[in-house]
This record gives sequence, structure tokens and C-alpha cells, in this order.
Amino acid sequence: MTRSVDALLVGRLERPIFEDPKAQNLSRVGVIDIGSNSVRLVVFDGAARSPAYFYNEKVMAGLGQGLVDTGYLSPNGRIRALD
Repeated sequence: MTRSVDALLVGRLERPIFEDPKAQNLSRVGVIDIGSNSVRLVVFDGAARSPAYFYNEKVMAGLGQGLVDTGYLSPNGRIRALD
């Protein structure tokens, strides 16, 4: 039996952060996006519906390079992602 993504969201993720009264006082909110080719860190000023970027960095790590052949994330990609 599979559950929908909505059914898996609990606790703090139950609603968008900009609608959470406790989050409205946050000065900055960070998001990390890890993909097969890149890793991105974005830090926003506040938890508004349309927050301004404070910091935005993207690294072309290549985590998925060779994944089909080996079944593992690329060792060099992991180093680039964490560097």
C-alpha cells in the first residue's frame, strides 16, 4: 500500500512555512537541494511567501556519474558536493 506525499508530511512540514505563526519570526530560512548532478544551498531572508535571496550557491558535483554501472554515488562527486 502506498501513501500520498501529503499523508507523509507531519509535524513542521504539515503546512507551508510561511503560514506557520511560529516561523514568521525566523530571520533566515535555508533550503538544500541535492540532485544527481548538482547540489544547491539557498538561504532566504525570512519566511515570507516571496522571500528575498540572502545566499545562493550551486555546485556541479556529478553525484550520479557512473551510478548506472556501479550502483553507488560517485566518490569524486561526494567530495565536490562537500567541498
